[in-house]
Amino acid sequence: MPNGEKIAGITLADAILVVGGALDRAAATLGPLRQQALSIVDAAEAVGCAVADTGAVTAPTPQTARGALAVQAQLLLDNPAAAQSLCNTAAAQYAERLTHALDLLDQQDTAAGVEIGKALQALTQTSRFEKVTAVAAPNLSAEQGKRDFEALASGNLSPQERRAIEERLAQAQLTSSQNEDRRNAVGDRPALVLPAGQFDYLKSFYASAGKDGLLSLDDKLGQGPTIHGESPNQIIRSNIASGLFTLSSPNVGSSSGETGGMGQLPKSVQDLVGPGVSRTTMGAASGFPVSVTEITNVDQVRQFAGLLDTADPSVQQGSQLSASLVTKASELARYEPEFQQKLPTTLIEDSRGVPVGTGMLNDTIAELTQVGGRDHLADAALLTGKGMPAGYDPSATMYALTHNEWQTDAGTKAKNSLWSWIGGDIQTPGPVGDNARSAFAGLPGVFAPTQGHVGDGALVTMSGGTSYVQGFNEDFAEHPEYATSMSRLLGSHLDVLAGPGAPLGFEKPSSTEPSSGAVQLNVVDGNRLLMLASESGQGRITLESAQGIAQQQLLGQAVREGGADPSVWLRDNAGHLPDLSARIDVAGQNAITFQNTQQATEYNDHQISVHDAKVKALEIAGSVLTAPLEVSEAVPGAGMLGAGLDAGKEALTSSLIEQAVNDPDLHSVTVAQPDQMAVVKQNELMTQALRAYDQNGQVPAGLHDGDAQIDFSRDSMPGRSRDAREFLDDRGIYAWINEYQQDYASKLQSIPQTNDELASLLGGGYVPRSS
Repeated sequence: MPNGEKIAGITLADAILVVGGALDRAAATLGPLRQQALSIVDAAEAVGCAVADTGAVTAPTPQTARGALAVQAQLLLDNPAAAQSLCNTAAAQYAERLTHALDLLDQQDTAAGVEIGKALQALTQTSRFEKVTAVAAPNLSAEQGKRDFEALASGNLSPQERRAIEERLAQAQLTSSQNEDRRNAVGDRPALVLPAGQFDYLKSFYASAGKDGLLSLDDKLGQGPTIHGESPNQIIRSNIASGLFTLSSPNVGSSSGETGGMGQLPKSVQDLVGPGVSRTTMGAASGFPVSVTEITNVDQVRQFAGLLDTADPSVQQGSQLSASLVTKASELARYEPEFQQKLPTTLIEDSRGVPVGTGMLNDTIAELTQVGGRDHLADAALLTGKGMPAGYDPSATMYALTHNEWQTDAGTKAKNSLWSWIGGDIQTPGPVGDNARSAFAGLPGVFAPTQGHVGDGALVTMSGGTSYVQGFNEDFAEHPEYATSMSRLLGSHLDVLAGPGAPLGFEKPSSTEPSSGAVQLNVVDGNRLLMLASESGQGRITLESAQGIAQQQLLGQAVREGGADPSVWLRDNAGHLPDLSARIDVAGQNAITFQNTQQATEYNDHQISVHDAKVKALEIAGSVLTAPLEVSEAVPGAGMLGAGLDAGKEALTSSLIEQAVNDPDLHSVTVAQPDQMAVVKQNELMTQALRAYDQNGQVPAGLHDGDAQIDFSRDSMPGRSRDAREFLDDRGIYAWINEYQQDYASKLQSIPQTNDELASLLGGGYVPRSS
């Protein structure tokens, strides 16, 4: 065989191996992602949702719901709207999870298709025994990184040269297995050590580019032709973006001893997502020095965020760049109108010196938060402050984001993602779960910070004396999506936070670190988070449903396992329920009282201001009407006469005011009474106990209302209700319910009845605000 054919044969064999490797990698990557999407579909259908081929999820009705959702919906049958809302929320959650899974599957499928396509193209060329100039194995070095950027920036590349650069950029990225090893690593050392050439290549590529070079190259890559809606430059952009996250990750190092971090990126890139520039100038009006913060490149910040959005999210995990994006978003959020009154004068412009409007500003905030928030390691650092620069304040950072006055739906969703991910990871063993548990334990330090980080310490206040926890309650009431997200996190993990036998639902010594076990928060901290979660109607329904399900499950277990007297089993295993139930209900009432107080205060402030304005106007009118009664000092007895006329003037003015101005119509706040709530709870428990016996086929036919079992909260037949009580009393359950009710009622005494009492939860600086 001629040497040329031998060489071709060897090349063909190599090309076939390349195709096989590409197919194997595709199967290894896409298989688990496909299974993840299918498991979400199965879970959605298991509770009665319908899932279309397009991925759309349709909610069931309360009557067609199945599984755990059916149990929740049954608890709300007396409120059909709330029951349907619960089903809609469940469907929305499955839809969101499925969309994310399908998007990730689509991204990886596209990348695998490109890789397989290249391999097949090489195989086709080889099979025709055409002369093929193979791309050499990537030679990664600092010098090569510099040359590759300069060549890409010039645009003067042959197809072969461009393909060689593409290969080197791809080779410089982390593999799936490297990412998995890094994600599961334990300890502070770099979890992944790269060859020096790979690390130096990335560092030199970005050093040669700088901020302006990167943005200019991004412009060029984004202007290429599209095929089926995608740009051929998409993979190059994605690799450039992914490399920025790799280089800025402290959990990535080099065999030469270097460690990744923001310091490895060019200073111009660091400055782009760093704090604005502060300078002092003379005030034009006052003539005194004025502090000015300048952010003069918002358009470039937004473009940079758009470039980073193309990165592989798995490469992003643990990058300091991720956290910097969120802190930059928080800084921009502070320059909304309400914050302008509290901060130094601020200049916000684009790179052309044009002032930035609210729309562009908020789009930039949303994109920065969305991209940065994909990194759960960075999210945990933002929530706990661990690993963040000196002086970083988690509460101030998050408050600026949630308090952002003109936020969009996209911005609200992005900000929610900074903590909503915790629920998906918290029960995972190992480092991934520890990261989520650490973030969960850090939530009180963000949303209800106290001096010394202990639950009963003095609440940290902002300028003006308002506590952060009050500020967040206002924001969560104004933007109920935040409260609903928090309620899902807490409500979905009551079993972790308050398992059977636990003395208190949210009890954990503040000094201990999260481990692979359950996270349990300090009681006071937990109560404050529960109130935040209750600031939306959906949040209150979620928490009430969660604790109702916990009650129903324990009552069912007691009936099945408790023998002739299930109350003994309940006293041994459900002693935490009255406290947990009361705390959830108290939190809901506190949130309602807080919102009603805010609304009443706003209304009353307006009524009082109108009343005062009318009084002032009539005082002026009275002085005009009585002006001719003034007495000259030259008149004998003018002093006594003048005093009498002054009294007459005041009487006339008062008469005008009394006839024309009514007292302001002020609203008061009605607070739920513990005794009424305790009766409702007793009816709920008896209904649930009866349902538990009914599910075991032990309820006599006479205790049903047609096809439905008796509901103590609605039954209008005293005789049947009495029979049901006797049925439960004969089995020891009724006595336990009475004990539960008494314990529950005693806990309800903590419901604040006045603003002063509510202040104990929200901090001494609590003042009902009018806006």
